[in-house]
Amino acid sequence: MRTTNALFSGANRGMKKADQITKKLHYQEGLLKLLVVSFLCFFAFTIYVISVHRFAVNSPYFDDFFWSFGFINDFLEADSFIEQLKLIYQQFNQHRIIYSKLVMVSLLKLTGEINFRTYVWVGNISLFLLAGLLNYYCIRRKMDIFILVPVNFLLFNFSFFHNSILSYGLPNMAVIFFSFLAFYLADKNHFTPAILVGIAATFSNGNGLLVLPILSFLYLLRGYLKKFLIVLGVSLITIFAYFQNYEFDTGELTLDLSTISFGIDFLGGFYEAESHMIRWWLTVLLIAMNVSLWLRVVVKNVKYSDFLLGSFLFVCGTASKVALVRAIHNFSIPSWYNQYSLLFFVITLLFLYENFSQTSPKFKIALLLLFALIGVKNLYKSYTRNIPRASHVSSGLKADLMNYQKNNKWSLMDSQIGWSNYHRFNEITHDFVDHGIFNLASHQISEWDTVKVNSMFTVDSVSHDYIEIFIQEEILPSNSDTEYFASMTNTKTLESYFIGVLYNIDHRFFINPATQEVVPTMFISADKYFQEAVSAGFYRLALHEVSEVNQKVYLSDQNIYIDNW
Repeated sequence: MRTTNALFSGANRGMKKADQITKKLHYQEGLLKLLVVSFLCFFAFTIYVISVHRFAVNSPYFDDFFWSFGFINDFLEADSFIEQLKLIYQQFNQHRIIYSKLVMVSLLKLTGEINFRTYVWVGNISLFLLAGLLNYYCIRRKMDIFILVPVNFLLFNFSFFHNSILSYGLPNMAVIFFSFLAFYLADKNHFTPAILVGIAATFSNGNGLLVLPILSFLYLLRGYLKKFLIVLGVSLITIFAYFQNYEFDTGELTLDLSTISFGIDFLGGFYEAESHMIRWWLTVLLIAMNVSLWLRVVVKNVKYSDFLLGSFLFVCGTASKVALVRAIHNFSIPSWYNQYSLLFFVITLLFLYENFSQTSPKFKIALLLLFALIGVKNLYKSYTRNIPRASHVSSGLKADLMNYQKNNKWSLMDSQIGWSNYHRFNEITHDFVDHGIFNLASHQISEWDTVKVNSMFTVDSVSHDYIEIFIQEEILPSNSDTEYFASMTNTKTLESYFIGVLYNIDHRFFINPATQEVVPTMFISADKYFQEAVSAGFYRLALHEVSEVNQKVYLSDQNIYIDNW
């Protein structure tokens, strides 16, 4: 008997020890997984922040002249508080960007200046908060922690670089965050906060108009009739207020096959496929799968998330709205719309995981690996493809800051801004600079040692609008202490203008031999400018080298011809 008890006692001790070892192994495995996932998410976040820091410039870019310089000037000259409120409420294109205007006015009151880099970071705060919301949602729903890798790799993608490095992100990313937050609050039964945030989304950007109607639809699906009627009433009042004194050219509206095609391209815009048709059909299949699965879930009364359904409807509704008013222009999808395409994939991942991963462990693993592969692949491609483009945008902004400092006028301003606006915005800039509202921080150019060289550039007129100017590889920056600035000098009048800044980036990493994709070793110049900005004539190209010990200008014997509007 004693022998039997001893055997049982020994077996129990052995089982407890085995359980302890198993728990320890599970703990260590979980800790390792947490560390790996945290590192990968932090990596995606870090390279995004570094890229924004590198390419954001305190200089206005196209719409900035209207919604910042023009608005702030009118706001400061307004005779009364009522007039200022009217300006804040005033329509910009097809939007009411009240949130952005309030941010600009608040920053002006706090700092006394207009700073576009600050606008860029405030815009990116909306992205950081959105990432926090989606990560928090995944954790609270007790999803596999590995899901955070594809989520963050898709969120901190660089495909929407115009939103990332320009003030475009101020309204464009705010409306996304407010919209997703409104649906999350509705999902958590926070009724009043959801309505208030929905109103904030409405007056952040044009597609924010979709949020309150979607909220009312979500309550209707749940059978909350009273909440549905309240939100519907608020929606109608908000829409009525939105369209007061609203101007819109109905001739821009189109509803045909091109509209549908544009909407599909919109939702698949970020994804890099072997051809446009492959990407287009993959997006069609993904849309069809999402719609059919959502219908199945709702009709069969399967438990679902109002947060995901609302976000899905918002992204698809935005695609439809943009397609209706943009398809007529027949242009490719601008980068700032790619953020919706990325979110379409994120929502798809979370929806599939929540509704189907429990049925099969193999499906869950395959789903996570598939989206992780998509996230990693497209994160890499988004940077290799778009850092050159971001560098060109940033380069042009820095160059024109130097032009303004040198010539007391903007020189590279896009002709679409209009001749009268060109003069108006130059006058506003003069006034802002004189009063310290806008700081012209740029490089101070001193004396140069001139070195004449032959054929240092490769000039290619790729279209009737732009001239590409490639730099020979041996002239590339050799270290981080050397900077290069491209310029052009009129052969008759000798007036000169900077056209770009050469970033110290390993160019070999970004060259695509098959497509000759734009690379950091290239400057782009328009072939026509306003006469008051850059006079017509032949211009000799040059490259300025600046370091702590040396300042040289390599004067080429190559010319380009600039015309006037």
